Amino acid sequence: MFNIRFAENYYDREVNGVHIEADKRSGCEYCFMGFQFEVDKPQNRLSKSKILNPKRYNKMMKVEHNGISMKRAISKTFYIGDK
Repeated sequence: MFNIRFAENYYDREVNGVHIEADKRSGCEYCFMGFQFEVDKPQNRLSKSKILNPKRYNKMMKVEHNGISMKRAISKTFYIGDK
């Protein structure tokens, strides 16, 4: 009605020569609710974050709780190795 665009992440786009598919969800990119359905997709929320926000991605992967980094917890929980 007012010709207002949605947020950028809801549209397909090119970033540094990489095609990024539009998001079909809302919410925090580091919330892993439902992530098991994305693991095998070429572009899941982590792979997109690594391309779109590398500084934030690297910082989040280093966050620790009880001596376990987020990166290690994700790789062990979802069996994705060191992607």
